[in-house]
Amino acid sequence: MESITTDQLEIAFETHGRRTTNMPIMLLHGFPDDATAWNEVGGRLAAAGRHAIAPHVRGCGPTRFLSKETPRSGQVAARARDVVHLMDGLQIERAIVVGQDWGAATAQALAMLHPQRVDKLVVLNGHGLLNMAVFAQGKRPSWATFHAGWYQWLFQSAIAEPLLRQDAAGLARYLWQQWSPGWRFSEEVFAAVARSLANPDWVDVVLSAYRPPDADPHADPRDAAAGRQLATAPAITQPTLNLQGARDGVDLFEDTQLGQEAFYRGGFRCARLEGCGHFLQRERPDEVASLLLEFFDDA
Repeated sequence: MESITTDQLEIAFETHGRRTTNMPIMLLHGFPDDATAWNEVGGRLAAAGRHAIAPHVRGCGPTRFLSKETPRSGQVAARARDVVHLMDGLQIERAIVVGQDWGAATAQALAMLHPQRVDKLVVLNGHGLLNMAVFAQGKRPSWATFHAGWYQWLFQSAIAEPLLRQDAAGLARYLWQQWSPGWRFSEEVFAAVARSLANPDWVDVVLSAYRPPDADPHADPRDAAAGRQLATAPAITQPTLNLQGARDGVDLFEDTQLGQEAFYRGGFRCARLEGCGHFLQRERPDEVASLLLEFFDDA
């Protein structure tokens, strides 16, 4: 475990492999999870001669805010800013960015806001930042997708904070079971993530992540301009690979293929992993690592 200190955070991160002449890889985890989600994939990338960095997102695991005065924002613009600062601290000018769930949205934001820092893009599970742009085209997900997103509506309510503070691990366990119905995770693996979710700022960051910036008391004013830019759904110009589990219980496969590829101007391909749920990198590390390496090596 290593860390970098920025103006707001001490960002803890896992490293996989030694730095080489190959393009470095940023591995961004999702919700509710931590950077250990990438351990097995990271190990396989390292064995193939790659160098990967997997940070713990703000509010999670050993990553800590430096001041109690800093807004506990979970907004995607803030998360993308953290990745830029981590790359700066590690003297990485440009990287391949791979993200799952929250990490996928953060990766998209990074590609939109700082295209010069992203060589290639891989998103696991859906296209969260493009949903409103797709709605504007007159396309709508199924009612099953709205039902699967029940927790997002809960997070807007007054009972969300006390529920999360009382039993964050219980929610995480339930979501893992619902989102990856065929996956039997070990208690050891889950216990490690539950400890990360006990970070004192996790609840505030989570609630912030699911609220519109203008209704979020934790939104950081320094990200306002970036948030407005993201709301316009700027095109993504990097070559992009989308990996999707056919049994994903929250990002339903059919509803993540509603024309979002039109927003990717640098080439877009999608790989569907049959029998796999939401946590692809945990469930199918061999298959995910192979697909990543194949994509990285493409001209």
